Amino acid sequence: MRRNHKSSPNVYPLPEAPFMIFWASLAEDSELRQIVDEGLDALKENMLTGIAVPKNKIPKVYVQQFGVTNLYKMNLRRNYRLIYSLIARDEGVCPHVIEVMTHDEYMRRFGYER
Repeated sequence: MRRNHKSSPNVYPLPEAPFMIFWASLAEDSELRQIVDEGLDALKENMLTGIAVPKNKIPKVYVQQFGVTNLYKMNLRRNYRLIYSLIARDEGVCPHVIEVMTHDEYMRRFGYER
């Protein structure tokens, strides 16, 4: 089965979401910054690279705080997860990053049991 491929003109942080504070706190030469930057590059190459989260699994906090109606999860190296939404802009549909978290944080946020 071939996955959809759609490049994006840009990747943005979702306003008011925790991503920008997290990303800015990373040292430029840190491994985690490199991991996140690889994820952002992959999103620009193919905004559909993540896994679509079913609507009934979107955490209420994302809907209530950010008005999210679609959500994607991208698995990064070292068991990190990048959470993003696709939002239409004047330039076209672009990924908007909400947050990066560990796998354990992802499991808790999305209500999965271990």
